Amino acid sequence: MEEKGFYHNSRGYWQVIGEVTKETLASFPSGTVEVPLKPNGNCEWTGSEWVDLPPVVPTKEQQESLRQISYAQEADPLFFQWQAGEATQEEWLAKREEIRLRYPYPTEE
Repeated sequence: MEEKGFYHNSRGYWQVIGEVTKETLASFPSGTVEVPLKPNGNCEWTGSEWVDLPPVVPTKEQQESLRQISYAQEADPLFFQWQAGEATQEEWLAKREEIRLRYPYPTEE
């Protein structure tokens, strides 16, 4: 099925799958224009083309929160398994390091 992209200044972007009938087009808000399909989730329509936006750098607080959630869900169970003799200390420490690498703190510049 064919996909088509549409954009409206106040409603933003949406895609339609399949045939776009005259009735469907008439139901769109006035000022809606057909645009190329959005190439990725981190871009914006300029009126003539999609432009990539700079990546969003998470704050230290956001990364700390994500680490804490991951520690609780992934590393803590390994810690208790290690304590029960069902996993190794190395597995637990490796999981903690994996989480640190997954959610690095932003560098100070």
